[in-house]
Amino acid sequence: MAASPLPASSKGPSEKQLTVLTAPLWMPSTSASSRAVAQATGTSQSFVSRTWQNTDRPTDLGPAAAALAREPGRFRLIGFATSAAGSCLVLEKLQRSPSRSVVGLGVASKRRLRTVLAADLLRTDAPSDARAGDSRRFWHALGAQEGERADLFFVVSGQFSLPSGATPDICCSSLWQWQRTFHLLQGASELGMGPALSDLVAQLQTWCRTKRDPFSWISPVVQPAAYALAGSSAAGGIQGRHLRPSGLSDDILMWLRQSLIHAEAIDRMDIPLKTISRKLGVPIGSVRSAVKSLAERGLVTIRRDSSISVRLPSAQDMTEAYLARRALGAIVIRAALGWTAQERQAVEGPLDELRDSVERDDMARAHYADLEFQLGLFATSPLERIPNMLELLTHQAFMHFAVIGVHYAFSPRRILENNCRIVEAIDKADAQAATSAWHSKMDEGLSYMEHQIARLATRRTAISR
Repeated sequence: MAASPLPASSKGPSEKQLTVLTAPLWMPSTSASSRAVAQATGTSQSFVSRTWQNTDRPTDLGPAAAALAREPGRFRLIGFATSAAGSCLVLEKLQRSPSRSVVGLGVASKRRLRTVLAADLLRTDAPSDARAGDSRRFWHALGAQEGERADLFFVVSGQFSLPSGATPDICCSSLWQWQRTFHLLQGASELGMGPALSDLVAQLQTWCRTKRDPFSWISPVVQPAAYALAGSSAAGGIQGRHLRPSGLSDDILMWLRQSLIHAEAIDRMDIPLKTISRKLGVPIGSVRSAVKSLAERGLVTIRRDSSISVRLPSAQDMTEAYLARRALGAIVIRAALGWTAQERQAVEGPLDELRDSVERDDMARAHYADLEFQLGLFATSPLERIPNMLELLTHQAFMHFAVIGVHYAFSPRRILENNCRIVEAIDKADAQAATSAWHSKMDEGLSYMEHQIARLATRRTAISR
């Protein structure tokens, strides 16, 4: 059931806009596409799009906001809280500017960012000090008491109270001002912000559906000392969870891909675990455990106890992998024929992102969107074992793309065309067309990769001489 948002005012969204903005917090579906939100709220898809566009307008919030807008990749989300008094985003300022391997927020992460900001519209009338103990634990876990950390950046709405000695960097006095901080944050790094937004939105949705108490969240990767505290929600404390090895493995995988794609690690195939630990801001012990998981899946090779490498696949390796994906994918797609509207939503977000990538001619973004598309497609199948095999083979293939690095330039438009053909055929329950479209996608990919591997091997041989 939808929660009751704050009343609309001349300085804020209308009642209809409030419903649209807050819908992803209470919708039963995990998809927050414009079509899904329109169906859930009884509005048109164009109205949903216009409402979202309203959050993407620049607003004058002072020099700190201008600095954030210039380099959003230098910030990562580490905390969020909301109460009757207001809301607060806690960002950590990184020491150095992001490298050129930074991939901005994808479509799914942008939707999650809007959902986080919309939580401010659901503030209750409970006393702002109803959970004073939780507030103290929140600031303590962030190391933000008495202004202890100079690297924190506070974005505040309403009268939200900061710890003693801290002042807001951005203070939003109206509902729209807070929602329009989306414009400042949407260019943040997918690697630095994406996993945090995913975790935060999942917990906000649970909070929205079960209780109206003040809410606090801390990123699982803030610091080791905060992990136990962040998992204490059962006792009514801060909302959070322990850092799961699988989540860290995914973060490491994303960082490796970005570094390899942009040639930052291509000449350093021996990658120290200390480098990964420093880049992601997590303990080296956790990195070592996550890397072991990746090695068991054949995604990296542990060279020594303190480093890893990603090898260049042979033409035979690539051929075998593509033939396996070609055959198994056809089985999965046939089983997905006649999918439900809810199952189809698993591929809608990646398709939207692919369309955006084509408009921007953004190969790196298309690379990740295609991976999400394929994994979403496999997840719609009612089969149990084959999708898991395909997922592993697909992750291996995309790691191979990353090894090729800046020289990987398969057309984003062609990726989109192939994926749309697959979806259209499944929509029509046309098994022959769906299988043919998948085979075409795999055959084109294999032909391209064989050519690139041969070129890269030749370059490396020339360099070694």
